[in-house]
Amino acid sequence: MSLQGDVFSIMKSYKNYPFASVCYTLLLSYFAILPLEARIGDSQQEFERRLATADGIAYRDEAIIAARRKGMVYEEYLSYLISNYELKIYYKPAENDRKALRSQFDVKRKLPGWEVHVLYINGKSAMELYQRSQPMSDQERNLLLLLQGDGKQWMKNGNERLDSNSSNKEEASQSAFNFQMVRSDGQVRAAVARGGLLFVDAQRDTQLAQVREEALDTSAPESVSGF
Repeated sequence: MSLQGDVFSIMKSYKNYPFASVCYTLLLSYFAILPLEARIGDSQQEFERRLATADGIAYRDEAIIAARRKGMVYEEYLSYLISNYELKIYYKPAENDRKALRSQFDVKRKLPGWEVHVLYINGKSAMELYQRSQPMSDQERNLLLLLQGDGKQWMKNGNERLDSNSSNKEEASQSAFNFQMVRSDGQVRAAVARGGLLFVDAQRDTQLAQVREEALDTSAPESVSGF
């Protein structure tokens, strides 16, 4: 099922259910048992505190980190971030009765469970990429969307009906990560990426797309010089 289909399916089910608000609350409560409860805009301290209570752990081995980052959609944009940013990768076991042990980490083999790549800018989460060792279920994907939705709806890209207080109505198309969904307040975008689910601050997403385009405009004349 597509990302859009997942969202619209679950939202439609709420509309048809007489106790929609109760169902929604129960789903959010249920998500407390799911892994890696990061939220765009949270501080690194907030995220890592929640992760620690769920037996999660950050990768420290440089070889493992390099292997996990290889080919990721965000890699080409990190060079445009001059300062005050940090990219961290975390692991959490799939089952609550397992504990993450650094001695089990391996460069070539991923352990069963979750990994999340978090880009912090000025100490705040600006991008989060969730990945599962096994295919992510529709239920897990929907609950991630609900958590990052902050009580708001998700809209298909190109069909945005943003809240009246949104400051991003004029920023509709420029995107570094080719988002497919946008939260109704215009503050967070979502995209399927490398078999996972990526969330990004909308303003940062637009800024990265713009700075990359400017860099390409600058390098193009020198690149083709001499032909």
